Amino acid sequence: IQEFGLFSEYIPRPWAESPSLFTKAGLLSLNERIGEGVRSFFGLANVKFRLPGWKKDIFAIQAEELYNTMNEAYARGDVKLLKEICSPEMYAKLKREITNHNRVFDWQLVSSLRAPEIAHIRCARFASGYMFAQVVVRVDQKQKVTLHSKGAEPVSKTMNVIEYLVFQRQITEDSSPWWITGKLKTP
Repeated sequence: IQEFGLFSEYIPRPWAESPSLFTKAGLLSLNERIGEGVRSFFGLANVKFRLPGWKKDIFAIQAEELYNTMNEAYARGDVKLLKEICSPEMYAKLKREITNHNRVFDWQLVSSLRAPEIAHIRCARFASGYMFAQVVVRVDQKQKVTLHSKGAEPVSKTMNVIEYLVFQRQITEDSSPWWITGKLKTP
C-alpha cells in the first residue's frame, strides 16, 4: 500500500467555539463545515459500499483499541508490532523517536472519558481501480505515563488526552488492513 499523505486536515469545530453566523468569519466557517460535511458523507457512502457490513460506531471502538495497542507498543519499544499497525511513514517516525529517547516508560489507559467517534471520512481514487479511505477518529482518554530513570524513583503523570487519529485503508482491496497514518492537531 502506498501513502499519499493526508487527504484533509479538517476537524469540525464544536458549534460553541464557532464564530457567530452574523460575521464574515462565521459564514466562511459554516460554508467550510457544509462542504466538508458533504465530502465526509460521500466518504462514508464509499466506505460502506466498498466494505459491506462496515459500521462507523464499531470501527471507532476498534480504532481506539488499535490506538491503545500503538501506545503500549511505543512504550515497550516494540517496533515489530508498530510496523504491523502503522503506515510506513508513521512507523518510521515512531521508530526514530524510540531510537532517540533514552528513557524507559510505561503507558496505561486509565479510562475512556467519552466514546470514540468518527470526526471525518475522506476517500480518494489515485489510479484505475484503486481507492483509499482515511477516517479521522476522535479519542478522549485519561492516560497514565510512568517514567523510569536510572537511580531515581519512577515518576507517574496522569493526564486527559484528546487526539484525532487518521486511519487509512485501500478499500478496493479486501485484504488491505487499516493502518494508523497520523495524528491531527487538536483545534
